[in-house]
Amino acid sequence: MVARLTTRLAAALGMLAIWMVVGVVVSPPVLAGGSDRPVSGVLAAANGKVMVRPMADPEARAAGLAVGQKVFFGDEIITDNGVRAQILLRDGTTFSIGEGANLVLDEFVYDPQSGDGGIGVVIKRGAFRFVSGKIAKKTPQNMKVLAGSTAIAVRGTEVIGTIGGGLDSVILISGQVDLLSVAGECAGGNSGGGGDMFSISPDGVLEFNADV
Repeated sequence: MVARLTTRLAAALGMLAIWMVVGVVVSPPVLAGGSDRPVSGVLAAANGKVMVRPMADPEARAAGLAVGQKVFFGDEIITDNGVRAQILLRDGTTFSIGEGANLVLDEFVYDPQSGDGGIGVVIKRGAFRFVSGKIAKKTPQNMKVLAGSTAIAVRGTEVIGTIGGGLDSVILISGQVDLLSVAGECAGGNSGGGGDMFSISPDGVLEFNADV
């Protein structure tokens, strides 16, 4: 599967590149789905309604997720119409998602002392952008993103794409990725530039910027 630029994806890029979330307030963390699950990160920014539900509980209803609240391993994150959001993981990986998006934190393990860990994210629907963090930089094979019908193996990368509506597209912005379609066709690429939007302290504590 070869990544290609489309008019639809160009529009998605424009939407995700401009974050006009003003006056973000970091509220006390909420244990979404229970405190027994490891914390993966935080909802770092949003301009409207974002919902979350634990995938392990099929009976659970989606609950509101406010900026500054924690997200956990196994959470499914859903954005409403017209809503853009950004998720910051503990190793510095960021996922920006557009309206009507659906993202699942399928795996997250991280040791801030050694930098070891693993990330698995499933993007079921919607426009997305991610910038990989410390886990992918140290052990690239330990970060996997399943975007629609495409598995993305990350190697220090910034990637955008859109899933659903009859067309799944992925564009490499910087770094390198291996793309594997369900048909088994592969493509890779290189580019330069990119950077993280939020900071993480050396011990893995999340640090928020109130003016996004």
